[in-house]
Amino acid sequence: HAESAEHLLFESTNMTQPPFSSDIHLVKVPNLYSEGVPIKLMNWTTPIGSPVIVGERIAELLIDSILFYLESDGEGILSKYLVPSGAIVKEGQAIAEIQM
Repeated sequence: HAESAEHLLFESTNMTQPPFSSDIHLVKVPNLYSEGVPIKLMNWTTPIGSPVIVGERIAELLIDSILFYLESDGEGILSKYLVPSGAIVKEGQAIAEIQM
């Protein structure tokens, strides 16, 4: 009976969630009412692998010589840039991933 109890315990521990969640949150360019004016991602201000919280500035966007700060709308680890610094982006475009 001890063997079957160990086997059940092993199976149930395998079914638990891994320590790092696999949920990915996409950071998107907000609606800035640019009316067709190009939006340039000037600079990432938060390095990949850094923890971020909601409201934290993670990038700088330039529209018609006005600099806007892009704030994180998710909490977790900034895991991936989907566009490089200097790229032209569009409203609603996913530009980064946060591991939740």
